[in-house]
Order: sequence, then structure tokens, then C-alpha cells
Amino acid sequence: MARRPVTAAPAAFPTPGAAAPAARAPDAPVSRESLLRPRKKPMQSRSRVTVDAIIEAAGKLFVKNGYANTTTNHIAEFAGVSVGSLYEYFPNKGSILAALLQRQVDNTILTMRTRLDEVRGRPLEEVVRAIARAGIEAHYRELDLNRLLIAGMTRVAQWRQMEKVSFSVAALMRDALAHLIADPVRLEHAAFTVETVFEALLHRTILFAHRLPAYPLEAEIAAVLTGYLRPWCER
Repeated sequence: MARRPVTAAPAAFPTPGAAAPAARAPDAPVSRESLLRPRKKPMQSRSRVTVDAIIEAAGKLFVKNGYANTTTNHIAEFAGVSVGSLYEYFPNKGSILAALLQRQVDNTILTMRTRLDEVRGRPLEEVVRAIARAGIEAHYRELDLNRLLIAGMTRVAQWRQMEKVSFSVAALMRDALAHLIADPVRLEHAAFTVETVFEALLHRTILFAHRLPAYPLEAEIAAVLTGYLRPWCER
């Protein structure tokens, strides 16, 4: 009787004793933070000029046309650079929005530090007025852009980044209030509360300014903070 030819085992059923094929490692998830991180930092003056032009152009176009209606092509053209130059530094328009937000954060912290240093050791009323004025000065300089940044903050800001910024500002307020509140724990808690209330009132007033054309923001911030802090300062 003729013998049947031996056929190879199907690929789905490996030969017994043979090494199993290596499993393909799953692709690592891409974090939102990595998608928004600039590709590289400008190191030379010429490249810094290019990046500044891109960020400035994006801010103007976001305000004029809206974030959704602005593309990287629009930004590059308005900035006077090639799209390739834009992508050399930023992977997408979200990363440019994040850079705009970081610029505003840096400006706010610098303004707060400067104004609060000027009232170090002064009475409570002067300190809270300085807090209010510093916030208004930092945010109302480019009001329309800052309204857009506040509204779009959750689009690009990470919770850890927001935490870092909040506690950096709270630390400035803590130092400004240190001569008024002796208990270090109470001082730390008060600084956190002041920063939280101050930021919420400032941001909501900016977002809803069209509903509050004559809202006395500086006086309102000062009144709220003074009412909260005075009992602690008198102990």
C-alpha cells in the first residue's frame, strides 16, 4: 500500500517541543502630556525669535478665529514661518496653546511676587489689595486671550501642573501673610484658601465679564479675603 505523504502541521498548531513564537509587546499608551510637550527648546536667539513669533501668532488667531477654527498652517503663515519650522518645535496646536498657558502662568507668578514684595510687613488691608491688584494686572493685560486660556485650561493642563502652579502662588501669599498669622499650620491653610478663593473669583469674573460690566473686582476680592483673614490675624 502506498504511504501517504507527511504534511507540515498547520501554523496554528506548533510542533510539540518547538519554541513558542515571541509575543508582540503591546504599544505603550501615549500620554496627553507627551502629546503637548514641545519637541525641543530654542537654544539660540534666532530660534527663540521663531518660537516667540509662533506663540504670539497663535494667541492672536485663537482670539480672532477661535481655537477650533485655527490650524497650524494658519499659525505658521501668520507668524511668517514655514509649517516645517513650526513642527520643528511644536507637534500640534494643542502644544502651542499649552505654551501660551505656561507663558501666562510665568507672568502671573512674576507679577504676584513683585507686588507682594512691595507690601511685605504691611497691614492686612494693604496685603489683600496687593493680591487683588496683582491678579488683575496679570490677567487683564491681554483679557481676551486670558479668557480663552481659562476656558481652555482643562484641554491642555495636567492636574499635577495645576497643583504645582496653585501651590507656587499659595507660597507667595503665605510669605506675604507670615507677619500677620503666627501659627505656621494656620498660615499654610490660610494661604491655600486665599489662593483658591482668589483664583476662582478672578477667573469666573473674567469668563463672565460680559454679564458684569461694572463689577468692582478689586474691591470684591479685597473684601472677601479681608473678611476671611481678619479673625486669624487678630489671634
